[in-house]
Amino acid sequence: MTIPERILLTAPTGPIGRRVLELVSGAGLTFSIVVRSASLGKIPTDLVGNAPVHIGELHDSSVLIEAGVGADVLVLILPTDVSHPDLAALWRSFGAAAIASIRANNIEHVVFISSQGADAGGAALLNVFADIESDLFAAAPHVRILRPGYLMENLLMYTELLAKGILPTSTGDDTQLNMVTSDDVAAVALSYLANISWTGHEALAVYGPRSYTPLEAAATLSAALGRPIERHRSTYDEVLAEFLSFGIPPATAQAMAEMFTLTLSDPGDTGDRRRRTSLEAFARERLLPTLP
Repeated sequence: MTIPERILLTAPTGPIGRRVLELVSGAGLTFSIVVRSASLGKIPTDLVGNAPVHIGELHDSSVLIEAGVGADVLVLILPTDVSHPDLAALWRSFGAAAIASIRANNIEHVVFISSQGADAGGAALLNVFADIESDLFAAAPHVRILRPGYLMENLLMYTELLAKGILPTSTGDDTQLNMVTSDDVAAVALSYLANISWTGHEALAVYGPRSYTPLEAAATLSAALGRPIERHRSTYDEVLAEFLSFGIPPATAQAMAEMFTLTLSDPGDTGDRRRRTSLEAFARERLLPTLP
């Protein structure tokens, strides 16, 4: 077993990054974090303790290079800044800054939280994930790519619709939806951070216990929430209009709508499904308390 000397965590205030921070801190591992000044107040001081906190933008190579001094593991998470006019370009700059830090500091182990579909492409944001994966493989000798399915936490955006009995999805009736919680993605990440004896390059799908068609997901939510839920198939235009109504800039809204409405091929049972939260449990524990 090889304990890392210091783990550098990026984007520790998002749903996955925050949970990774909690797990790494709870495990007693040595770490440091990079956080934007605007997000600094979102991190509880009891989690950080005496760990070094580097304040700056993740797309600034000088910030990540300085933060990476002494780190032997990098956890790369791309924060979803929906206020940015071009999210794809922003993510590419994050990736470039991370590569610069890896090379400048000879960081040998990297855990990257990517996305399902990164290997297939077909959408601008998925192409960014794919390009960063390739760049990481070229820059570091030991890399683990985690490709989570659809995050169940996204359902929390639709509490008003669910309260009305509507589950919006954008895929065909026969499409298998692979879902997972942020907590479970973070738990998989921790398994690679607590012991860095692993070597080489590997990409892993991270899904929940089972997949669902949209109709099966609606039936599952109906049973768990105790109310009838019907699936509504949203078009690209509907999803785009919704994102624009939130004030998201057009280019970013278009890229997000493109990824949300892309039908990904089902990779079968290739996902790491051990000890994962089911949709039923998530609905009872997280969704139900939010509904009127």
